[in-house]
Amino acid sequence: MKKPPLPLFLAISLLIVTSCAPIIGLEVTNNTGGAIIVSSIDLHGKETRYQLNQGQTIGIAVGYTVRIQQKGGTWDYSFPKLPPSRYLRHVKRNIYVETLQIEKGGLIYERSPDASPGPTSEFPPQPPGYPIAPNAK
Repeated sequence: MKKPPLPLFLAISLLIVTSCAPIIGLEVTNNTGGAIIVSSIDLHGKETRYQLNQGQTIGIAVGYTVRIQQKGGTWDYSFPKLPPSRYLRHVKRNIYVETLQIEKGGLIYERSPDASPGPTSEFPPQPPGYPIAPNAK
């Protein structure tokens, strides 16, 4: 059996490697004024819960939907499409992190990708669809 030429093999390999979808993580900062529970819910309904104290920043799994439980009730969110790359922090290879901040009224803002952990009052210009408001009930 004849082997395929090396340039063809390299071209196919390059196509496969460069076409990998990026992996996006979320980094969330709580600036609601109190403790909250953030639930990331996947397409199969599996829920992963994260408890955040006021001012805390943590990484969470990207969910199909997100639910936030706080003292005044529950907020449900549907996220817009992925923001432009300038809002993403490149971690390595095809891994990126989107940094968000949850405010007291439930709005979620994009943070600067190089923002330090902890709340900020200075947000970059928000991309289309941001800030994200809780879904109407």
